[in-house]
Amino acid sequence: MRVRIKDFTVKTNLKCKQGLTLIEIMVSLALGMMAMAGFLMIYINFLNHSESAVIWRDADNNASMAIERIIRGDDTLKGLREFDRNQIFNSSSGGNWTIQDNGSNDGFTYSAEDQTIYDQDGNIVIENVAASTLVRTNNCINLSISIVSRQGQIISTQEYHTTVQPRNK
Repeated sequence: MRVRIKDFTVKTNLKCKQGLTLIEIMVSLALGMMAMAGFLMIYINFLNHSESAVIWRDADNNASMAIERIIRGDDTLKGLREFDRNQIFNSSSGGNWTIQDNGSNDGFTYSAEDQTIYDQDGNIVIENVAASTLVRTNNCINLSISIVSRQGQIISTQEYHTTVQPRNK
């Protein structure tokens, strides 16, 4: 028995084709699904990175505004710069600290348990403070604050260190 090669040749004339074969459809669907999966992964990664950037920015803004309020004060509250250098009382114990201007009774308190810094009236200055230290050396006040922001699985930490010199009265 002889086999002719021309019996196995594929017709390439497009007029003779009626449509796509099942194999061709399955291969094109598989390639399309892999491309869609890749685009979906890129999109999800973009959302995660943009969300973490937003959380970092919000934590940074909140911490910066709180530091400004502690150092400079606002309409109702004197900041550390306005404290009378000779009237400052500060204490710390168990991770908590308090600083107060005895001349005006303005001051700030950090509660490690609440992870919050309060003003003298009990109003919240900043929340989500993971750690904070306040040390008075000579005529300066060294303040360190570590802020943690969480949203879902995304965590952002900001640390601030500053030295403030109260006015000399």
